[in-house]
Amino acid sequence: MRRRPETGRRTAAAALRIGLRAAVLGLALTATGIAANGAELPAPLNPYEAEYRVSRGPLTLGRSVTVLEPATGGWEFRTTVTATGVARMLVSEDAIERSLLASDGEVLRTLRYEQHLPDEQPAIVDFDWNGQQAFVDNEDGQTVVPLLVDAHDPHGAILSVMLVLARTGAVPDLTIMDDDGDLTRMTFRVRESQRMSVPFGEFEVIEVQRVREDRDRQLIAWFAPELDWLPIRIQQVDRGSTVARMDLTKLNGESGSNAPATPGRHLP
Repeated sequence: MRRRPETGRRTAAAALRIGLRAAVLGLALTATGIAANGAELPAPLNPYEAEYRVSRGPLTLGRSVTVLEPATGGWEFRTTVTATGVARMLVSEDAIERSLLASDGEVLRTLRYEQHLPDEQPAIVDFDWNGQQAFVDNEDGQTVVPLLVDAHDPHGAILSVMLVLARTGAVPDLTIMDDDGDLTRMTFRVRESQRMSVPFGEFEVIEVQRVREDRDRQLIAWFAPELDWLPIRIQQVDRGSTVARMDLTKLNGESGSNAPATPGRHLP
């Protein structure tokens, strides 16, 4: 696995990219939920564009925009994180993650994963399910690694979390293949529902927490059934302090189209 120095610039970028790794969200979205190849999204997923405010304490660091839309050969799930204000002085370029996914109407499988980070060479992983291997292309060169049948990319995995949470009320362990081709087994804990307010409105949510061996670090997401199980808040905690938080501010598309209107919402 690549080791990168923890500079002040990189630390700021890492805080801004919290939304890219939750578990990880004006473009043209279709109203049908059917990709260019005719494959429907597994229920309850729908095309959407969601915008989040990225903050640390009272300081706003930037915004994260996540889009799920039809693409040639399947579905594109894309997140763009942009630094704003003072943070823009440290991180002048956007961080982008993109997953190309295939759907059979029941599950999603990654076909390609791309990671574009400021001042770094892009990392691309192509998933060859027939050959049960993945082709990794990053700053360390090109490699071929074995592909497990239940592997997810680190960005698109949150869609699988939304799907299984909606269907079963639980989240099983997930196998994640990162941009180096390394595999990690992630375990999650689901907590009782609660009410939560974010800039977009107030919702009943289900809390999902990643279980780590390092108990000082926590990644927690709150999913709203009312919005097709979209996460309305994602929070990273280190040694009891919130390192970064994402709160839903805008939502366009079909997700949550049946939710009652409340002040501050931007549904069409």
